Amino acid sequence: MKKDELASEVRALLNSKTLGLLSTYATAESEDKAAGFPFGSMVRFIIGESAEHKGQPIVMLSRIAEHSKHIAQMNKVSLLVSADFHADVQQTARLTLLGEMEKLAADDPALQQDSEIYFNHFAETREYFQLLDFDFYRLKIIKGRYIGGFARAHWLKDEIFGRRYCKAKDQTS
Repeated sequence: MKKDELASEVRALLNSKTLGLLSTYATAESEDKAAGFPFGSMVRFIIGESAEHKGQPIVMLSRIAEHSKHIAQMNKVSLLVSADFHADVQQTARLTLLGEMEKLAADDPALQQDSEIYFNHFAETREYFQLLDFDFYRLKIIKGRYIGGFARAHWLKDEIFGRRYCKAKDQTS
């Protein structure tokens, strides 16, 4: 498969989904009940469109959530995004993004743009954010692993999700 075709396939999967499995890690030294183990749960996300966050997943997490506590200890995470399941699960396309989660400042102008996109996708979350203790985080992608089906596995460099990602997305939009 050509590099441009692969990039297009990866972008199509990432842009078509808003739900993924976020995995964080509580350090073994912590008093966390998950200490020493990866911890995964489903989270909603959007792909940032502001200049600063373009091409990067944006999630909203409660301050009391396990993920928020883990990220404060160690910000290295993974986000698994999957296509709808195929009858043969080995043929199901999936993408694991590896990176560093960064808590975004509420007064960040880039966040203002991206949070509106998030709230447009998930209208009920606006009230959570306003009334409860929630924060936005950006996944700064370091690399990814894409499996497009059986025997179609590829490691991806961060650049596929950065400027090149954005230029290609703009051309396909």
